[in-house]
Amino acid sequence: MLAELLRARAAAAPDGIAFVVAGGGALSFSAWDRRSDAVAAGLRRRSLGSGDRVVLRFDTAAFVELAVAAAGVQKAGAISVPLPAHASVVELDRVVRHSVAAMVLGPAALGEVEDEGGSGGPAPDAPPGELAEISYRLGPLRPALPTAHRATDVLGAGAALSDGPSVPSMLHASAVGTAVARGALWFPLGPGRGPVVTVPGADPEEVCGLTAAHRVTRWVLDPLVAAFVLDTGAANRHDLSSLAQIVLAGGPSRASLLSRLTARFPGVAIVPVGDDEREPPSMEEGPEVAPVAASQEGMLWQEQLVPGSQNLPPLARRYRGPLDLDVLGGALTELVRRHEPLRTTFALADGEPVQVVAPPRAVVPEIRDLQGRTPADQADEVAGFLDRARRPLDLVDGPLFEPTVFRLGPDDHVVVFRVHHSVYDDWSVGVFRRELSTLYPALAAGERAPLPDLPVSFRDFARAQRRPHA
Repeated sequence: MLAELLRARAAAAPDGIAFVVAGGGALSFSAWDRRSDAVAAGLRRRSLGSGDRVVLRFDTAAFVELAVAAAGVQKAGAISVPLPAHASVVELDRVVRHSVAAMVLGPAALGEVEDEGGSGGPAPDAPPGELAEISYRLGPLRPALPTAHRATDVLGAGAALSDGPSVPSMLHASAVGTAVARGALWFPLGPGRGPVVTVPGADPEEVCGLTAAHRVTRWVLDPLVAAFVLDTGAANRHDLSSLAQIVLAGGPSRASLLSRLTARFPGVAIVPVGDDEREPPSMEEGPEVAPVAASQEGMLWQEQLVPGSQNLPPLARRYRGPLDLDVLGGALTELVRRHEPLRTTFALADGEPVQVVAPPRAVVPEIRDLQGRTPADQADEVAGFLDRARRPLDLVDGPLFEPTVFRLGPDDHVVVFRVHHSVYDDWSVGVFRRELSTLYPALAAGERAPLPDLPVSFRDFARAQRRPHA
């Protein structure tokens, strides 16, 4: 379907602009059609078959290249699997294996395939039915689940404005793999549509500023970004009178967010699209779910902007002397039982982040035995682990507190804790050391844990922060 619409638009308006990337870059319909033909031919030369999956790994700043790649993949009869460029190697491996992808395509590889394809010639006939695009949600607050998205959903969402003026639609995509980015490929192909303006990053001031400057009539936003625009007050600092429609794509659009948008934009049509993510826990499902604390909320927003920015440097300490790893595991188990943040992950409910506190669990540190290696090899192994430990943590599936022990010798160990700032802060360092130094010798002596339970849980503390004050 995309190939047919693209050829029609390229014939009717070859110089018309389909995409404009804030900060530079644009793509006309004729260039989009011509370049995607070349990509399709190059993919066929590489034996890509009908129904094969191709992982597309582009960031938002390379949205023009993403559009070319996605159209080329569909013209070749294959299925695209968009993935955020910032996804870790582990996440990439998981997506490739789960989708049984035949190829991973990024900006550099796209150039090679396009050059190989030459003029491309006519695109092959697509198989019966509409090709789906598979997306893996890998943002900081999204589970890594595959979803299918159909073009007609997005085209139908914009039907109310199909006869309107040819002005830009506004796209904000914090991650290329979301329905926001995928849906944007279809918006310029409908009748009477202007170009899509893409905004790298999640800057509400830029979203609202460009809307006012270009008299944008349509926003296509991730619900989390829409909530961010409201929460920061950016929508109140710009003239947004041109807006006629807000399409919420890429996640659950719950009643509270819809009512807030309706109150702020009473004359604007608000349409949820692609509401197909896993249902997050609701606030009433059990005592393990609670609002995030104010400090956590700020950190989670920063994670939306720069994934991994709120990781703490790995906490490492070397212990020379006898170390009973079973007792250490028992002491850590008691610490995690006492302190809810150490067993907390995060989700979205009504478009807002919430903390999800797991039941107490046994903590078994991963043991990496380096005995028998040279001191230089041991140092390189530990240094390499500390460097890799800085990769973004999975805030949805966790864990956000992860102990690892390197055994260098019978009485020589390095203990490393990988933690996220949202569950462990500067104050926690002193508390953690004091309690660990109390628990370990007590448990080693066969005694019960000597520390009393905490008088207030972190969940109650966060709830108290959210209560309106008289």
